[in-house]
Amino acid sequence: MRHLEGRGKREDGFDLDGGQSRGPTVVVRAARDAVKFPDDPTIVGIVEKAMCIGRLGENCYVIKNVYGDERAVPYGASLETWRLLTQELADIALHKALTP
Repeated sequence: MRHLEGRGKREDGFDLDGGQSRGPTVVVRAARDAVKFPDDPTIVGIVEKAMCIGRLGENCYVIKNVYGDERAVPYGASLETWRLLTQELADIALHKALTP
């Protein structure tokens, strides 16, 4: 038997492909641009001087001292914010080092 109508429903009601539409059914678009930790030498110097490490967090950067204390730095933060938060982490680490 020859069918000229191709895939899909035929006249007699027989469904060859479940009536599914062709082509992509879901389109995923990126919500944000790709983000990486800042590579500005000033910010890197501030973080290194305080003996901290940095990583990406959820909608922020996260800096952590040697004892595991963390602070969130929002995207687009000023240099003063970076200095204050890293200094705070350095002070916490110094206090923990000197406290028996």
